[in-house]
Amino acid sequence: MKSKRLIVFIISLSLSANLLLVIYVQQIKTNTKTNKEEIVELEKENKRLEDNNDYLLENNEYLKKQYKKYFELCEELENQIGVYYDY
Repeated sequence: MKSKRLIVFIISLSLSANLLLVIYVQQIKTNTKTNKEEIVELEKENKRLEDNNDYLLENNEYLKKQYKKYFELCEELENQIGVYYDY
C-alpha cells in the first residue's frame, strides 16, 4: 500500500512540476511578446522625436537667418534715417 501511495505522490509531484514549468514558459512567452511590442512602440516614439528634432533644428536655422536679415535691415534703416536727419 505504501508503494502505491509513493507512486501516486511521485506522479502528482511530477505533474505539478510540469504544470508549473508550462505556466512559467507561457509567462516568459507573454513577457517576450509584450517586451517586443514595447520596443516597437519605443522605436516609433524615438523616430517621431528624431523627426521633430530635425524639424526644430531646421526651423532654428531659418529663424537665425530671418533674424540676421531683420538686424541688417534695421541697421540699414538706421543709416538711412541718419542720412536724412543730417540733411
